[in-house]
Amino acid sequence: SVAVFIVASMPFVKKHQDRHLLILGFIIQTVGLVLIVVWQWPFWHHTHLNLAQFIVGAVLIGIGYPLSSSFMYAIYSKVLNPRFQGTKMGWLTAGGSLARMLGPLWATFAYNTGGTELLFLSTAGLVMLATLVTIIFYRKLVPHPDYTIAAITGVSV
Repeated sequence: SVAVFIVASMPFVKKHQDRHLLILGFIIQTVGLVLIVVWQWPFWHHTHLNLAQFIVGAVLIGIGYPLSSSFMYAIYSKVLNPRFQGTKMGWLTAGGSLARMLGPLWATFAYNTGGTELLFLSTAGLVMLATLVTIIFYRKLVPHPDYTIAAITGVSV
C-alpha cells in the first residue's frame, strides 16, 4: 500500500487538497467493491465471478484503500489541536485495531448469510457512507489554527 500511495498520490498532493484525494480514494474503492460483486452482465448465464472483473475490482480497491486511509489519517491529524494530537491519534489507531478484530467476524457472518453480494455491497455501502460524511463535514475538515501557525512559523505550540 505504501508503493500505491507513492505512485498514485504524490504527483497530485501539491495540486489537490487532502479532502479531494480522500473522496477520490473512497470513490475508487467503492467502484472496486461493486465490481467484485457477482453481477454477470453481460453474461447472465454464468454463476461465477469473471476473472477480469475480479482483477479490475481488486486493483481498484488496492488503489482506493491506501489513498483513503492515508489521507484520512493526514486530515485527522491536521484537524486536531496539536496539544492533544498524540492521545487522539492513539484512539484512532485503537479504533482501527478494534475494526481489524471485529471485521473478520462480520465478514464471515455477511458471507454465510448473503454470500458475496451482501459482503461486498455492504462494504461498499459503508465506504459510500464515509464518503457522504466527508462531504457533509467537508468545510470543517481544515487544519486546526494552532497547527497552521506551527506549520508557518516552525515553532510548535
